[in-house]
Amino acid sequence: MNGRAKWASLEDDIADSPETALPYVHELMTRMLRERGLLDGSLAATEGADPDYVRTWQAGAELVAAIEDPGVDVEREDPVEAIENYRELFESLVAERAPP
Repeated sequence: MNGRAKWASLEDDIADSPETALPYVHELMTRMLRERGLLDGSLAATEGADPDYVRTWQAGAELVAAIEDPGVDVEREDPVEAIENYRELFESLVAERAPP
């Protein structure tokens, strides 16, 4: 499934429960960044990777970890904001950085 189809398949989940959908959105974005050579196999930023892309991804990774930790309270707007940031990153990747 290509990136656009995968994102579209997540839209209902995003609308219903952003905190539940965020890990799946993060997984998609991780895959897309790796396919484009912006993250390596160990999920470290590669040389020349756009720092804004990497910051968005790292913030998403931290929030996913917080959501999965029952001892951490996450505000409802945090996953919503992270998904919106991922949506912008997604659109940039699709428009500007086709996979090899």
